[in-house]
Amino acid sequence: MTTNASGQDSTAPRAACTLRVTVSAGHGALGRIASALGAMEVRHLSYDVPPHGPAVAWVEVPRRDGARARGKLGRLVDVLDVSDVRA
Repeated sequence: MTTNASGQDSTAPRAACTLRVTVSAGHGALGRIASALGAMEVRHLSYDVPPHGPAVAWVEVPRRDGARARGKLGRLVDVLDVSDVRA
Protein backbone atom coordinates (compact mmCIF):
# COMPACT_ATOMS: atom_id res chain seq x y z
CA MET A 1 0.00 0.00 0.00
CA THR A 2 1.21 3.49 -0.87
CA THR A 3 0.04 6.45 1.17
CA ASN A 4 -0.05 10.12 0.31
CA ALA A 5 0.77 13.09 2.60
CA SER A 6 -2.62 12.88 4.33
CA GLY A 7 -2.13 9.19 5.11
CA GLN A 8 -4.71 7.94 2.60
CA ASP A 9 -4.12 4.95 0.33
CA SER A 10 -2.99 6.53 -2.96
CA THR A 11 -3.36 3.28 -4.92
CA ALA A 12 -7.12 3.02 -4.23
CA PRO A 13 -9.39 4.11 -7.09
CA ARG A 14 -10.74 7.61 -6.60
CA ALA A 15 -14.46 8.29 -6.93
CA ALA A 16 -15.13 9.83 -10.32
CA CYS A 17 -18.05 11.21 -12.28
CA THR A 18 -18.14 10.58 -16.03
CA LEU A 19 -20.28 12.92 -18.10
CA ARG A 20 -21.47 12.43 -21.68
CA VAL A 21 -21.86 15.83 -23.30
CA THR A 22 -23.75 16.03 -26.60
CA VAL A 23 -22.61 19.08 -28.54
CA SER A 24 -23.73 20.82 -31.70
CA ALA A 25 -20.50 20.41 -33.66
CA GLY A 26 -19.08 23.79 -34.53
CA HIS A 27 -15.98 25.89 -34.39
CA GLY A 28 -14.74 26.43 -30.88
CA ALA A 29 -17.02 23.96 -29.06
CA LEU A 30 -14.13 21.97 -27.60
CA GLY A 31 -12.40 25.17 -26.49
CA ARG A 32 -15.55 26.36 -24.72
CA ILE A 33 -15.86 23.01 -22.93
CA ALA A 34 -12.23 23.14 -21.82
CA SER A 35 -12.62 26.75 -20.69
CA ALA A 36 -15.76 25.99 -18.65
CA LEU A 37 -13.91 23.23 -16.81
CA GLY A 38 -10.65 25.13 -16.41
CA ALA A 39 -10.92 25.60 -12.63
CA MET A 40 -11.66 21.90 -11.98
CA GLU A 41 -9.56 18.77 -11.89
CA VAL A 42 -10.40 17.10 -15.21
CA ARG A 43 -9.13 13.53 -15.21
CA HIS A 44 -10.13 12.72 -18.77
CA LEU A 45 -11.54 14.63 -21.74
CA SER A 46 -12.21 13.20 -25.17
CA TYR A 47 -14.15 14.62 -28.10
CA ASP A 48 -15.62 12.70 -31.03
CA VAL A 49 -17.03 14.37 -34.15
CA PRO A 50 -18.91 11.87 -36.35
CA PRO A 51 -19.53 12.61 -40.05
CA HIS A 52 -23.23 13.19 -39.37
CA GLY A 53 -25.01 14.25 -36.21
CA PRO A 54 -23.86 15.92 -33.02
CA ALA A 55 -20.42 15.64 -31.49
CA VAL A 56 -19.92 13.90 -28.15
CA ALA A 57 -17.48 14.84 -25.40
CA TRP A 58 -16.64 12.48 -22.54
CA VAL A 59 -15.52 14.24 -19.38
CA GLU A 60 -14.32 12.65 -16.16
CA VAL A 61 -14.07 14.76 -13.01
CA PRO A 62 -13.91 13.88 -9.31
CA ARG A 63 -17.33 12.92 -7.94
CA ARG A 64 -17.29 16.01 -5.69
CA ASP A 65 -17.19 18.24 -8.83
CA GLY A 66 -19.80 16.32 -10.85
CA ALA A 67 -22.80 18.57 -10.18
CA ARG A 68 -20.75 21.72 -10.71
CA ALA A 69 -19.34 20.42 -14.01
CA ARG A 70 -22.85 19.40 -15.20
CA GLY A 71 -24.15 22.87 -14.41
CA LYS A 72 -21.31 24.69 -16.16
CA LEU A 73 -21.49 22.48 -19.25
CA GLY A 74 -25.27 22.69 -19.44
CA ARG A 75 -25.10 26.48 -19.74
CA LEU A 76 -22.82 26.45 -22.80
CA VAL A 77 -24.50 27.56 -26.02
CA ASP A 78 -23.35 24.55 -28.10
CA VAL A 79 -24.33 21.90 -25.54
CA LEU A 80 -27.50 19.95 -26.33
CA ASP A 81 -27.42 17.50 -23.40
CA VAL A 82 -25.30 16.55 -20.39
CA SER A 83 -25.83 13.15 -18.81
CA ASP A 84 -24.10 11.31 -15.97
CA VAL A 85 -22.80 7.93 -17.10
CA ARG A 86 -23.10 5.29 -14.39
CA ALA A 87 -20.80 2.27 -14.43
